[in-house]
Amino acid sequence: MTTVQTTGDIPKAYFDTRFSLAIPPAQRPEQFAIITAVTDRRDTAANAVADADLQDVLFDALPSRILASSATTVHAEASWLVATSLATACRIGHMFDQVAIFYVIGDGLYITLCEAPVLVYVAPFGERCPQAAAWR
Repeated sequence: MTTVQTTGDIPKAYFDTRFSLAIPPAQRPEQFAIITAVTDRRDTAANAVADADLQDVLFDALPSRILASSATTVHAEASWLVATSLATACRIGHMFDQVAIFYVIGDGLYITLCEAPVLVYVAPFGERCPQAAAWR
């Protein structure tokens, strides 16, 4: 796994993302991706269809719902938490027109461009997901 400390072409706002999930601690994998199908290049109805399609793609991996939102919660996107490899997560993100996906290893929250998978450290996951912090 390669990690770097530069942001490259990743939009700065992505580094302020917060998360909310409702799965119990025992069900959270040690390593997982956070992938959304939502994009501002589609309208609400098309995003809903894409989200259902993404859930179908992830079905065998037993995804869990997670909400990704801006720090101010003005913007929020329904996303999926799924235990999968970084390469697979990036390939799926790219299939659904995503610029980047989040990836969690232990308590480390990372982000990567889908087209060039290099993990960039963001913050401890527990700082961005209050439920995860409570699980420690």
